[in-house]
Amino acid sequence: MRLVTTVVALLLCAVYVGAGTAKIVGAPAMRADAGRLGLSVRGQQGIGVLEVIGGAGLALGLWYPPLTTGAAIGIVLLMAGALVFHRRAGDTVVTAMPALVLGLAVALTAALDLAGR
Repeated sequence: MRLVTTVVALLLCAVYVGAGTAKIVGAPAMRADAGRLGLSVRGQQGIGVLEVIGGAGLALGLWYPPLTTGAAIGIVLLMAGALVFHRRAGDTVVTAMPALVLGLAVALTAALDLAGR
């Protein structure tokens, strides 16, 4: 089980570091999405920084396990916020699905990590 948790944590790290970096540098797709959701450029960059930190925390938690739990809590809160923004923008469930699925994946990874300690 530890191997599965490690692999999933590293995959989620890559997803969040990649998405966060795209937000920080202002990738066109990210800017368009942020504008549609009502986020400023600074707000989008701030979320990007939090995603990079959260993703890094998932990976660093392999060496210092409490980081996994803290990073997971932060990411789940970010994804909950993303769902609120999608709802306010009138998005469909399909559009908001990545935030929901990734948030649940992070929560499950943290739960498995805690159970494996």
